[in-house]
Amino acid sequence: MTRLAFTVAEFTERVERLQRALTEQKLDAALITRPQNVYYLTGFRSLGAGLAAGMGQIHAALVPASGTPTIFIRALESKTAAQYCWTAVEPYRDYEDAYAAIAKALPAGTTRLGIEYLEITALQLERLRRACPAIEVHDISMAVERFRRIKSPAEIQYCREAGRIADLGLGAAIDAVKAGARVSSVVAEATRAMYDAGQDDVTWPPALVWSGPDGGMMHDTALEGVITQGDLVTLEITGTCHLYIADAMGTLCVGVPSTEVEKAYETSVALHGAAQRALGAGVTGEHVHAQADKVFRDAGHGPYYRRVGGAVGINSQPSLFFEGLNLLKGETTPLEAGMTVLVQPGVDKPGMIIVASTNVITETGYEQLTRPLATLIQR
Repeated sequence: MTRLAFTVAEFTERVERLQRALTEQKLDAALITRPQNVYYLTGFRSLGAGLAAGMGQIHAALVPASGTPTIFIRALESKTAAQYCWTAVEPYRDYEDAYAAIAKALPAGTTRLGIEYLEITALQLERLRRACPAIEVHDISMAVERFRRIKSPAEIQYCREAGRIADLGLGAAIDAVKAGARVSSVVAEATRAMYDAGQDDVTWPPALVWSGPDGGMMHDTALEGVITQGDLVTLEITGTCHLYIADAMGTLCVGVPSTEVEKAYETSVALHGAAQRALGAGVTGEHVHAQADKVFRDAGHGPYYRRVGGAVGINSQPSLFFEGLNLLKGETTPLEAGMTVLVQPGVDKPGMIIVASTNVITETGYEQLTRPLATLIQR
């Protein structure tokens, strides 16, 4: 029995938007390899794309300039495809040549094929070229992301549910933080609360915890360590519903914070507030970054060196949930109603301190999906 995350009508509308873009670029078809985009167009969800790539094989959706897409997957994932896909499916045995099958399925007379350079390995591209040597390949990276950024009502509802789950996970993690607690125990408590609340995927860790006198190391994947008195503890909690995410994030202090930590936290709150208040349809990522940059400079620091967030949506390995629009100097793409945006500024001194929220852009501003920690919580 097929279990679709969206109606066939919504999937079809997405494919037709891409097909219009292909026609404008005089492309006969596109081979979509980014797992988030494969899911967006076909409904197929799996951890298998990286496994296939590691074998020199490929998971991909072939989208002709007109007609129904076909996905090419390893045969062992046929049952998964039958569960989630609305499109045609071409499974191949591990010893068969998936690229030859793709070449055979190209529309008659194909001379120009769009591919996603952002998500295809050198070996995959070389094998594709060998399978269809007469065909020109053209980079269409971010073509699907431009459509994905603006969410439908159904997608926004999934993001809201993800936000509810993320806030519950953040609350559970906060309750678990104390001197003597293992980092792994905090992760376990947050994760348990989230799955009990309906978290429905394992693609990205639901909870990440970084701890130390200087706030720990962002994006460190180790779960070892014990939280000690005086630590700054940063929590990143990612709620997921039908692969759509919302992030809740914040920094706590174990014990009484120093005056320096308190001032830094006030700066981080101000950075987040300035960026969040700037959100709205028609506003550019550069403008949002500039508001945070002014707060940072006014606090006596140099120019704000990193992005303050960006558009988020479907989560899948290996490239995760960012959709190619950043709240950053030089980003001139305007925000539009229906985009979901993570606002995630922070400071590094005297340690990592972050205040964050996920928001949906509206015509008049934004709808907040996850709550920022507006005051420094002491545990």
